[in-house]
Amino acid sequence: MTKSKTTKKALLSSAFALLLCFTMLLGTTFAWFTDSASIGINTIQAGNLDIEVLYAYPSDVVDGKIPDTAWKVVDEETPVFNPNAFWEPGYTEVVYFKYVNKGTLSLQFKMLVDIIKETPGTNIDGDSFNLSDYIEAYVCGAADYQFELYETRDEALNPPYAPDVYHGKLSEVASLPVAVPEDKSTWLSLDTWNWLEPKEEYYTTLVLFMPTTVGNEANNKTDTVVPSIDLGINFVATQYNWEKEVDSYDKDYDANAEYPEVKTYDYYVESLEGLKDAFANGGNILLTDDIEIDNMMKIPEGVEVYLDMNGQTITFDRDDSFTPGNPLFYPLTGSKFTITGNGTVDLGDNYDAALVFP
Repeated sequence: MTKSKTTKKALLSSAFALLLCFTMLLGTTFAWFTDSASIGINTIQAGNLDIEVLYAYPSDVVDGKIPDTAWKVVDEETPVFNPNAFWEPGYTEVVYFKYVNKGTLSLQFKMLVDIIKETPGTNIDGDSFNLSDYIEAYVCGAADYQFELYETRDEALNPPYAPDVYHGKLSEVASLPVAVPEDKSTWLSLDTWNWLEPKEEYYTTLVLFMPTTVGNEANNKTDTVVPSIDLGINFVATQYNWEKEVDSYDKDYDANAEYPEVKTYDYYVESLEGLKDAFANGGNILLTDDIEIDNMMKIPEGVEVYLDMNGQTITFDRDDSFTPGNPLFYPLTGSKFTITGNGTVDLGDNYDAALVFP
């Protein structure tokens, strides 16, 4: 019995890194209003679309409520889940999100939850496994007067007040499209849609947990690659055709307002080998870690490469085969190479090396 219990509760050597990205852009086909503007003469005033998204934790609750000062504004640098947690059976994390329409226009928004990268592990039986198959997840939402906080872990795992709970394996519910009122076929999705009047608030609760029924099939073997998940959480908003906002004809002038496109990547690169593979095939590349390059990187003919530095550093430490005067990046005939995002390319003391040619 002791051995079984110890194995059951063994720490899973699993780093669970979740990335949070907030997007606040507006449509592409028409010139929908962005944050604020004023135009023309005769006091013609443009409307203002402004959504604020904040987050908090069960540890922020005081006397059954979350104080205003405890809510934190989401940003791209702060993961909302503990990236250093060791996930094991029974482990649970809860995040509350608060959406505030701070503008003068009604708006509709989506919370989009997707697995952007996953590294499989090897369990103690030698079998490969994905951590996302053993973590359960759901999201539920409510207006401010219906918003319920989970006071205990048991309430989070078996919510007493959650009529619109979406529940399932993270590998499944994080890959389904958003469920809107007209389409209930995707009710398991973690994605959320709603609309807000000016100054109105809305809340969602995102819960992830590993069921106590999980056993050694997800117990990572010592001295093997640590399984991990990068979970992208994006918030997008655009105008909503509210019946109180009408022009000379009706309320439907912005019925076709489009959401901004959430940028996706073909490669999430953390090593030189990964960068070489991405350059060979082309596409959108997100650098997720600092890397070191030892020789010239060629972009093949006709291949387009878009490299998002993502705040990382590329360091050049050349090997003996590098020819002085050569560039670090060399786009061949008909290829295209674009570098975006904040980041650093460090050539060190290689004064005889160029960055890009031509």
